[in-house]
Amino acid sequence: MVEVSFYVLPTSNEAAREKLLLKLMEKAYEANEPALLYSDNIEMLRAIDRKLWEVPTVDFLPHALIETEEDINEYDFIYLADKMWNLEKRSLLMNIHPIVPEAAKEGRFSRIFEVITQDPQVLEESRNRYRLYRDLGFKIQTHKL
Repeated sequence: MVEVSFYVLPTSNEAAREKLLLKLMEKAYEANEPALLYSDNIEMLRAIDRKLWEVPTVDFLPHALIETEEDINEYDFIYLADKMWNLEKRSLLMNIHPIVPEAAKEGRFSRIFEVITQDPQVLEESRNRYRLYRDLGFKIQTHKL
């Protein structure tokens, strides 16, 4: 069964969202759980890509920003993408895209993380995704931070 975790931040600050995403990616790496960060905001993904080179508690966090098929490398542990590529061996989807990708609806990820801010648009979109996950029969947890 797919497990979905909503992480609800007490702020609308995007910097706080990025900070939590970085922490979750680091924990995914430490837990040996290959991940995909999926967003509709390529500029945010590029900023996170730069910040991943600076994660202080690990020597190196193998990751790649996927903009073309040539960017896909089996040795990269974390992918960042603004569209769904045919990515093998990803067990964790960190979805900050307004929509749920078909691959997630089909259960191709065993875990899904949603990082939510208090921005009204983000909240409304997250409610829609919550209802969809519930209707799909996924196990849902909410963590208010």
